[in-house]
Amino acid sequence: KSSIKNSLVSVICRTIGRQELQQAVQSLQSQTYPNVELIIVDARGQGTDVTEEQCQPLSLSTVSTGEPLSRSQAANMGLEKASGEFLMFLDDDDWVAHDHIRTLINYLSLHKDIKAAYSSTQKTDSSGNTIDCVFEQSYDPLLLMRDNYIPIHSMVFHRSLIEKGCKFDNSFDIYEDWDFWLQISRLTAIHHVPVLSAFYRSGGDSQTTSGDEFDRFRSNTIQGDARSKIFTKWKTIWQGSELNELIGSIYINMVNEIKIELGHWLCKVPI
Repeated sequence: KSSIKNSLVSVICRTIGRQELQQAVQSLQSQTYPNVELIIVDARGQGTDVTEEQCQPLSLSTVSTGEPLSRSQAANMGLEKASGEFLMFLDDDDWVAHDHIRTLINYLSLHKDIKAAYSSTQKTDSSGNTIDCVFEQSYDPLLLMRDNYIPIHSMVFHRSLIEKGCKFDNSFDIYEDWDFWLQISRLTAIHHVPVLSAFYRSGGDSQTTSGDEFDRFRSNTIQGDARSKIFTKWKTIWQGSELNELIGSIYINMVNEIKIELGHWLCKVPI
């Protein structure tokens, strides 16, 4: 009898030839979940020297056009090549813990109405040393409308979402994963499994990090321009009721933060 727990999981790895690719592959080789195929997408367009022998026991497929691919183009080519019932992304500078896939598949096997689940993610410096930042936000569809808090390799999702039309938008080369999660959120509930099993290396080429957290709200920054493009697309998709809830959630959070700060201040005022 077939079971979700025996389903093939396709892991799509977009690579630009970073040396950290070896660590990413090794983290997949050490998975306790036994049925994994690796799709390496040559986003640089200069070929890859990764061999099937180096990736055992993983099943390996390589996608290369001989031309450079944008982040969205590379992701879509990986989706087209993948044959698993479940899918996952792992860029060449990140890695996952040995039980990452099993943990998420176990959850999805027990909750068949949910088609996507993600773990907590530890941020590291460029050398792979952990820093004081963990992505562990519980799933909140309103917060997802405002910000992307789900690292791309933390999520495992069912291929039925792709069959229903979810794909990467080639007009985005920054926050393309955020747009993809927004598409998925229209089709399924998403669940956060509070287990730290993914590792995100800072200092890559996503251009979404900045020393100033307010840069993402400014129109003259890379992040601000990219966010504006996301909202330009999605404002025609979101219903008025959803936007009203989003505004309400921002207002409620602001009021609660003011109350907390006021409470702290009153505690310091002598009577």
